[in-house]
Amino acid sequence: MEKDVTPLLVMGSDLKEFIKKKNMKNKVSLEKDQFYCMKCHKPVRAKVNSEVTMKTGKRIGKAGIEQLNRIGICETCGTPLNRFLGVYQGD
Repeated sequence: MEKDVTPLLVMGSDLKEFIKKKNMKNKVSLEKDQFYCMKCHKPVRAKVNSEVTMKTGKRIGKAGIEQLNRIGICETCGTPLNRFLGVYQGD
């Protein structure tokens, strides 16, 4: 038995605001020395002496910021961690 589906009209500005609020609710701010662990689902620090910073060879944005990748191992569960960074290579 199929139900009769009536289309729903939503204002574009209301939809944008709803999506923005939903995305902001899930946002986690990290300190400079933290990573987000996908297994622990929280901000963590890397194990001592496991952290390495490497150049990706890519430039991002109009300013040509050089992209860096910080790699480490979660101190809680041992999961590999990644964090992409940008360092301004200007005047």
